[in-house]
Amino acid sequence: MRYCSIIILFIFSFLLPVSLISQIKEIKKADECFYNFNYKKAIKLYKQLEEKGEAMYYVTHRIGDCYRHLGDSENSVKWYLKAKDYPDVDFSTYLILSQELKKLQRYEEANQFLKQYNELEEIENSGTLLTKSKLELLKRDSSNFKIFNLPINTESSEIGPAIYDNKLVFCSNKGEITALKRSDIRDGSSFYKLYTSKINDHLSLTEPKPFSKQLLSKYNDGPIAFNTENDIAFLTRNMIHKDNKSSYLNVYVAYKNKGKWQRKMMPIPLRQTNFSLMHAFLTKDETRFFFVSDMDGGYGGLDIYYSYYKNGFLSPPVNLGPNVNSSGNEMFPFVSDDNILYYSSDKQGSLGGMDIFFALPEGETYSSSFNMGYPINTSDDDFGLIYYENNKLGYFVSNRDGGKGKDDIYAFEQKVNYNYTHYMGKVVSSQESTIVSNAIVNIYQDSDLIITTTTDSKGEFSFYADSKQDLLIEIKKRFFETFNSKLENIAQSEKNGYSVQVVLKAY
Repeated sequence: MRYCSIIILFIFSFLLPVSLISQIKEIKKADECFYNFNYKKAIKLYKQLEEKGEAMYYVTHRIGDCYRHLGDSENSVKWYLKAKDYPDVDFSTYLILSQELKKLQRYEEANQFLKQYNELEEIENSGTLLTKSKLELLKRDSSNFKIFNLPINTESSEIGPAIYDNKLVFCSNKGEITALKRSDIRDGSSFYKLYTSKINDHLSLTEPKPFSKQLLSKYNDGPIAFNTENDIAFLTRNMIHKDNKSSYLNVYVAYKNKGKWQRKMMPIPLRQTNFSLMHAFLTKDETRFFFVSDMDGGYGGLDIYYSYYKNGFLSPPVNLGPNVNSSGNEMFPFVSDDNILYYSSDKQGSLGGMDIFFALPEGETYSSSFNMGYPINTSDDDFGLIYYENNKLGYFVSNRDGGKGKDDIYAFEQKVNYNYTHYMGKVVSSQESTIVSNAIVNIYQDSDLIITTTTDSKGEFSFYADSKQDLLIEIKKRFFETFNSKLENIAQSEKNGYSVQVVLKAY
């Protein structure tokens, strides 16, 4: 089972709308298996209902959901294709189909369903379609990275890498720590526990050992993050309610005293009823605490938030906004020493599954996000990236083909850092130099549209782009001649980037 799929389903299976049809005894029995993550049994029961012709859209969509969360995209697509043909189909099915087809590298079909979803949602999202040329753009800089599978990986899953005192700490469900064999009903695997390996160099690690017996629980432990002094840990784990019928994820704080982690941990004081917190990260200067949540008021499923951190106290959460968060799921935030945010998302425009994105700092928030491209990202799930040692070396997780297990930790070497620069522009009219608002600004790379934005009420626009690429700028507005130019011909170097001044000729 893919870890990302498990997390997303774990959070939202309890929130799925239950129609009147769930009152039927057979469907309620199948739903109970689904809600308890027993997908294989749920598939069997739903298929029996499908053979009887019961609740066809609901049942076929549920079968697709089961296969999706078991990591079987071939079968999930098969059943979602059946579900979409029923008259009561929900348009979200088209979006899910698009995401699953991308995992199979069936990009043209994925684009067709994404277009249908955008039309039904009345969203102008054509720029997010993964065209062949955009796919080539994402693969163009593949020589900038070298990828290595690590010897610590097993036939099970290894996820959640973190650096701790020149050691790599990670989660694995290989099930070797405790004599009590508990298993996850979702796919029969063991629960995730924390392990550590000393880093001789980024490719050579010692044999993994259990990280700390004091931090063990009955269920999943991790991912984990640490403060700069490595004496405070932030651990994601299950939170079981007293009724034993509902469970949430929360972040717990652990302290180290006299060289040992203390068994008693406290949940961070941010979680309220009916939502989860997970995937914590504290910046190097220990001023901002990032985390993931499905709390109310977000942009989609799971969003990334931050709180100001001071002396162990946290401010009210702040959503990172639409430049980072989407209608999909954003997870695994990591902030590098130069304050670049890296995270994973299944948002539109990914190569498939979860992709790793980055966003540049803009004051207290971040710029629009950029896909890291191949070979960091593939059509499978790629997530949980971290850097260390001057942002040239790092680790991430993937379930791509050729791995040792279900999810593997990979090391990477980056030859050259990204050269994304802030471009700030203003558009005025040739008549009396009045400002031109709501003009469309398009940026092209090798004839492919890579950025679209508009001028604001002051005639201003801004975007980030790789200054080492040959870029073309196009500005359009009704009653004005279209402006075209090489960006380098009109951009003026400034302290914080480049400025662009454009005069549109009025008809």
